[in-house]
Amino acid sequence: MSSENTSGQGKSSAVPAEIKKWNWGAFFLTWVWGICHNVYISFLAFVPVVNIIVMFILGKNGNEWAWQNKRWDSVDHFLETQRKWAKWGKIIFIGFFVIVIGLGVGNCINKKMVAEQNVINGYKMQIKEMETEKAHVQESLAKAKLTVKSLSKSQNIAKSFLKLNIKNLNTKIVELEGKIEKVQKQLELKLNPPN
Repeated sequence: MSSENTSGQGKSSAVPAEIKKWNWGAFFLTWVWGICHNVYISFLAFVPVVNIIVMFILGKNGNEWAWQNKRWDSVDHFLETQRKWAKWGKIIFIGFFVIVIGLGVGNCINKKMVAEQNVINGYKMQIKEMETEKAHVQESLAKAKLTVKSLSKSQNIAKSFLKLNIKNLNTKIVELEGKIEKVQKQLELKLNPPN
């Protein structure tokens, strides 16, 4: 190690061998690290695709450039400062990665929950529509029964037709009740799946 401190003298600075190694702080924190170390090529980190290449260039050359572009008390001071940058770079990078993964997983879970809720709402809507149809059929049935009672014996043809209509309406009600029951079971399974 040379006794003379040549840091901060630009490209003419002699770079000590001890600092010619990979810089994780520059790699992970690119432009932020670059501003603090007067390494402005780090702003290329804002250019898509180029940013990935810049990370590796900064990781490889960061120590040398930081030594050349900024005045340091000593090699030990420089190395200690870069260790702190590396520590925080890793922490921030891992934190960012965890957040991105968490958001991705949360988004998948949310989409699944929305899809499940849509299925449940679909079942509820089917039940409501069938119950409305059943109510209309029951109303028609009640009117037909009243009409049959009010007809005289001379209107037997009309009575026969209405009795057939009543039979069909009763069949329709039973059919709707079966469909409602089936959809209600599907809904129940969706809301309370078996273990």
